[in-house]
Amino acid sequence: MEKSTKEVFYENLGNRIRNTRIKQGYSGEQLSEMANISTKYLYQIEHGHAAFSTDIFIKICHALNVSPDILLPSKKTDIDDAILFEILGNHMAENENIQN
Repeated sequence: MEKSTKEVFYENLGNRIRNTRIKQGYSGEQLSEMANISTKYLYQIEHGHAAFSTDIFIKICHALNVSPDILLPSKKTDIDDAILFEILGNHMAENENIQN
């Protein structure tokens, strides 16, 4: 079964997060503490098994002290811009519904 574009996006983003964490010398437990998320959730994110909100993404970026654009796919082969905006837009809409 072929993966959806959304699944590929989260898998690629999770790989970037994991690789950045490892390069910076953090364990999964350390990063999860710094980002204030569970270790299990971080594992799921890093392995592309969990979709996550922009709030969680920003927490991870702050914990790793990197700009979001460092972790986001940069090549057209990774993901089309329209798909990226759709994914981010859906999360923003979900966050607005939760807050209202």
